[in-house]
Amino acid sequence: MVNLSELHTFLIYGMAGYLLLYPAALLFLKLGRIGHPAQRKQFYLLALLTPLLGFIAYHTVLTKRCAAGLLPAGKAGELFAATCAAANSLLLVILPVAGVFIFLGLLRAAAGALMVRRLRRRAAAPPPRVAERVQEILGRQCAALGIRVPELIFSGRQGFTAFTAGLFKPVLVLNGSIAAMLEQTELEALIAHELAHARRKDTFKGWLVCLLRDILFFNPLSSLLLNRLFLENERLCDAEAIRLTGTTRLSYAAVLIRVWRLALEQPSGKTGLASAFAGRGRDLERRITGLLRDPAAEKKLPGLLFHLMLLAFFTGSILFLGLIC
Repeated sequence: MVNLSELHTFLIYGMAGYLLLYPAALLFLKLGRIGHPAQRKQFYLLALLTPLLGFIAYHTVLTKRCAAGLLPAGKAGELFAATCAAANSLLLVILPVAGVFIFLGLLRAAAGALMVRRLRRRAAAPPPRVAERVQEILGRQCAALGIRVPELIFSGRQGFTAFTAGLFKPVLVLNGSIAAMLEQTELEALIAHELAHARRKDTFKGWLVCLLRDILFFNPLSSLLLNRLFLENERLCDAEAIRLTGTTRLSYAAVLIRVWRLALEQPSGKTGLASAFAGRGRDLERRITGLLRDPAAEKKLPGLLFHLMLLAFFTGSILFLGLIC
């Protein structure tokens, strides 16, 4: 059981840790020429989790610096003591705010469930033949992915094309008016992307990492890591959609642009706890840039080499955290 007074180490790990972890993750990815989105995502996820893992490790199996009697002397010792004292004082502010964020995170999950119920209750009748086309595509693609066919909801809400919603049983929500304007290949690409999110359970995983980010709200670098993680996740779903539909990267990029423009022509609307096809403008630009790059730039590192790099990154980070406090 962690003593409440020892929570100051988590605050220190979150503050000082991300100052190291964020640039270190970018440096490892650059030096290792890691371009594959799955491997990049693992680096960002590990960087996001390391302060929490370090806190757990140093309060279970590892020995903290102060407990081992390795306190620095002189000016360094004064700085060490001042850092711990400042962190203890900040706990009086951080803990209540973190509690509020945790509550809001749980509230977000409940709001997501209510949103699905509301969408189901207010479902719009799809344009003629659109439902038939979509159901045919869903059946075929779900069989190829080996997943059950998700519930399909046509919505009259504006400002979106498609998104996956729901924590435990994802549903597919489509904008019927935009779906009616899409060619068969475009509709297939859109649905394949959303099915990739459903198969990977991204709404639930996304909620968990957002909850962790909320607890670490006091360091904005955690949000930057989370945004990069989500970007790589979208790129993974793009790659799966390309594989599933058999289209080219260039054609898929054209679908992204067209769908985004169709959504822009409608009034914007919030989708809540969901994974949306087009996403944010800046991320969409990066996804398209990645699709237009040479596929060789996204090659995977050999498994052993990659995991050794991950181990070195994690071990170095944990040792750095242990030296701080």
